[in-house]
Amino acid sequence: MPRPSKGPQLYLRARAGAEAVWYIRDGKKLISTGCAARDHPGAERELASYLGKKHTPTRGERRLCDIPLEDVISIYVRDVIPKQSNQKAALGRAARLGVWWAGKTLADVNGFNCRAYADSRPSDGGARRDLQDLAAAITHHHSEGYHREKVKVPLPLAGKRRERWLTRSEIASLVWAAWTMREQMRRSHSDKMADRLPTRKRTGKHIARAIIMAYYTASRTGDVLNASFHAAAGRSYIDLDSALFFRLPPTRSRPTRDSRR
Repeated sequence: MPRPSKGPQLYLRARAGAEAVWYIRDGKKLISTGCAARDHPGAERELASYLGKKHTPTRGERRLCDIPLEDVISIYVRDVIPKQSNQKAALGRAARLGVWWAGKTLADVNGFNCRAYADSRPSDGGARRDLQDLAAAITHHHSEGYHREKVKVPLPLAGKRRERWLTRSEIASLVWAAWTMREQMRRSHSDKMADRLPTRKRTGKHIARAIIMAYYTASRTGDVLNASFHAAAGRSYIDLDSALFFRLPPTRSRPTRDSRR
């Protein structure tokens, strides 16, 4: 008897003489994501996009046991995520949820399965964030009138609040390490076993500048790295005339916690 398909999955495919690449394995089909082995978040976003395009959800009231969670997550991806400020992270979480909960229905959302999902993730914090999105997807499905019953998603306990922050001297050490970091290269391209030796090229100066700016403006990494000297859609920007850093991009309707300060 053939085993039931687990649905589209990410598959790391090795290549001779080149870095491995993430593929989407869907039955007998292999679709390249174009993402290298180190870019797993990018591969997850490609998987979420693939799932959204492949699956056409049914929009209509049904019993919980008749509603696949693929429908619930797919509707959330189409209706809600495009309105969020950090769509890349949200698509990555949707991809993880879609893969793990494939083949299950809304009736399968219970404490046992949610704890099993949490156990499959590297940390309770990451699992909690994923399951919060699952709860949001179910709430959106319910508010659209596609099911009537209340479905509760049990979450792992929240982690303790951070009580220690980097000191000024520790920040200075990070800045110095980034500023003095040098490129590592082999002296011979033919000898793959040769040691990598430092060159004169300093590759971490931009990281040092980003750390300094994030520290003195109390900004998130994304706001710092995406900053421009001119107002642009979807980007924070620096007004040199008024010496102000606008962390909330003009097109973002909702500020993050940091952008409000």
